[in-house]
Amino acid sequence: MKGAIIGCGLIGKKRAAHFGDVELASCADIELERAKAVSKGAPAFDNWEEMLEKSDPDFVVAATIHSELPKIARKVIEKGKHLLIEKPGATCAQELEDL
Repeated sequence: MKGAIIGCGLIGKKRAAHFGDVELASCADIELERAKAVSKGAPAFDNWEEMLEKSDPDFVVAATIHSELPKIARKVIEKGKHLLIEKPGATCAQELEDL
């Protein structure tokens, strides 16, 4: 199984540290150096949409700011990937109703 992380700040780092036997397929963060630090040699991106196009994880952990989570969730789900979204998953419930 392969997983990817979008958002490599405090929470993204914590999730990556607990992947266990799961392969880290890729990481994305608006700060490329932060993505590289978490990726441990896996491909790192400063654009999460590019990461989704160039990487083929089985699941994605979305650990970004709340206002970005609905947009990320839609793209990940459209790609047919499993998603772990940090809470709250949006700034208001209506942003997630269609998901």
